[in-house]
Amino acid sequence: MTGIFLMIKRLRSVSSVVVVAIACMLQVVAVSGLAGEPQLAEKPLPREDKIKFKDGAGETALSLKFKGDGAKLTDGDDKELARYTRSDDKLKIKDDKDKVLGYIVNHDGALRLLSPEDESELFLVERAKNGDWTLKDAGGVRVAAFRRRDSGFVVEDAQDKVRHTVAVKSGKSTLRDASGKVLYQTKEEVTPSAVGCLALDVLPDVRIRGAFLFLLNQGEKK
Repeated sequence: MTGIFLMIKRLRSVSSVVVVAIACMLQVVAVSGLAGEPQLAEKPLPREDKIKFKDGAGETALSLKFKGDGAKLTDGDDKELARYTRSDDKLKIKDDKDKVLGYIVNHDGALRLLSPEDESELFLVERAKNGDWTLKDAGGVRVAAFRRRDSGFVVEDAQDKVRHTVAVKSGKSTLRDASGKVLYQTKEEVTPSAVGCLALDVLPDVRIRGAFLFLLNQGEKK
């Protein structure tokens, strides 16, 4: 296995920072499949044709552009980075050259990230009995926990230390790291958990993180 998923396999042996995967996935786990509209835990928002994210300096960093049942992720220069296509219970993730980067499926009550080569499972998300959400690696080891707060979300690592926050204030959603540095911000309508997808540091590729962003902000179709 090569590329981004080889990097992921290597990261499994590291017990350091694993971030907002729970925030990115919590609403999707309950759905029966990806082909229909997700029944989000949060109130669904009307879907925008484009969601633009700026960095801490106020410059455009990423945009998610919706089209039908799919979407396209572009960088700050409007260059295409990835395309997302839903079919049955599977979301296909491809780069701008049509190369498959991976899949996301909802199976047995958990949201699972699969490799592009043999569709082996890399990570899964499931809900705990106390209502929190946990991220586990392919071996079933808990590596992070997601917890809701009044201002948004916090994500803790395996040692219960807060690594990232997503806050919503005056119509602006802001993603910060543990030091308080702004990573991404947007004034457009987007669920806080979807914003958190951009902090999936455990996945070394923004195109994969963008796939979870796409899924978590699916509201009513226009």
